[in-house]
Amino acid sequence: MVLEWEPSNPIRSELVWSPDSSRLAFTAGDGLRVIEVSSGKTLVTVDGYGAAWSPDGSKIAYTLYEGDDVRGIYTVAADGSESARRLTEGSSPTWSPDGSMIAFSH
Repeated sequence: MVLEWEPSNPIRSELVWSPDSSRLAFTAGDGLRVIEVSSGKTLVTVDGYGAAWSPDGSKIAYTLYEGDDVRGIYTVAADGSESARRLTEGSSPTWSPDGSMIAFSH
């Protein structure tokens, strides 16, 4: 399968596979996106970058630049069913293997 993306909205980060390989997360010109690989359908678009999939693939943690050198850690449902939620100030989130914690830099 070849995934093509819009040249007018370039990908600005690495493509990150979901744990079950059914979706991809990446940062494009308009923010963080999650797409379904089989259809190319966009499931999530939010402001932010640095996607980290939860081990079960249900959520994505990411960083949002909030201004004045402040960055926040957010999570969003990977299927787009829930709004984004701010967790704390920080950047570069990564999930624990069991999905119960998120480590990040401050």
